[in-house]
Amino acid sequence: MTTIRQIALFCLFLSLGGCSGTGERMSTWMGVEHSTLVNELGQPHRAYKGQFGLVQSWYRNPDDPGCSDDFIVNSGVVISFASDCGVFGGWGVPTYEP
Repeated sequence: MTTIRQIALFCLFLSLGGCSGTGERMSTWMGVEHSTLVNELGQPHRAYKGQFGLVQSWYRNPDDPGCSDDFIVNSGVVISFASDCGVFGGWGVPTYEP
């Protein structure tokens, strides 16, 4: 029984790291200029005008578009972000490093 608990705790630890990593890594894009975002990530795979600005999405794997990282741009800068890549998605999040 102890082994099952250890495995469960280990999986919980990994999932928490993945979730927290998403917000931490994607927050590096806050306030970054739109042109820098596109220069770093390439052209978005999807884009549309949303309520708060231009929403642009990049698929993690363009050949198999299962999950994406989304950024909202308003007045030429990133004002928000989201990812639908799940619990372990934090490890693949694009990070901005000036």
